[in-house]
Amino acid sequence: MILFTFWIVGAVLCSHAKAPDWAKGSVPEGRCFAYFKGIGEASSPSEARRRALEAALVEVAMNREVVVDARTRSIISERGGKVYEEFVREVLTSGKSQLIQGLKIVEEYTEPKGDSEVWYLLVMVPKVLDWSRCMEKVKGYGLRPLWRSALVPGWGQIYKGHKAKGKFLMIATLVSASVSISAYAAAEREGSLALSSRREADRKYHRDMEDIFRSVSILSGIAAGGLYVYSLVDAAATPGKKIYALVPPSGPGLGIGVEIRW
Repeated sequence: MILFTFWIVGAVLCSHAKAPDWAKGSVPEGRCFAYFKGIGEASSPSEARRRALEAALVEVAMNREVVVDARTRSIISERGGKVYEEFVREVLTSGKSQLIQGLKIVEEYTEPKGDSEVWYLLVMVPKVLDWSRCMEKVKGYGLRPLWRSALVPGWGQIYKGHKAKGKFLMIATLVSASVSISAYAAAEREGSLALSSRREADRKYHRDMEDIFRSVSILSGIAAGGLYVYSLVDAAATPGKKIYALVPPSGPGLGIGVEIRW
């Protein structure tokens, strides 16, 4: 019963999406792009998302490093009018903007808060005119998470940034395997005692205990095997946390690239 409860708690833990670092901390820093975080709260998810975008745009308008002209800054600051509404609608729909070239929604995260929805939104805006040279590169994790989880269940998840899930899989697999091995040893011991017992009542008692321990050993072994397989599949299939890092662009030029690792 304790193991069953442990597995249920772990399943809930594994299904919970962890907030990206920038949502509760500082935004990434780049040489070609500036990043802005917006947080919106509302009873409607769509309204919460809009408020998050508007909060990020206010930060954009106040920042003097980004490539945004005075007219656009004024439109954003006033937060009203047809042009502003079309601009916000365009960004919410496509994640990009014609009014601010290079503006892009790069990541979003949402979580419930009572009867409301809290929306976190990360926007990037160019800091240089030649922003098109700052290529976004998507780099995968390759087989590194898979072989890590093959060696130690949960290690691949930790490598991808899902620390809570990885630690649970690591502990749960170890506990299940330990229980299975211990129960198997106990079943063997009870079987030996049953053979050496002279009284029928004692033999029956040890046989019953042997059956119980063998059942526990089998069930725990199945659980350990299932967790191990899940760890492998999850390590290979689950996207990793996005990591924003500056990398040199390929080919000639002085631009700086932004690497997004999945």
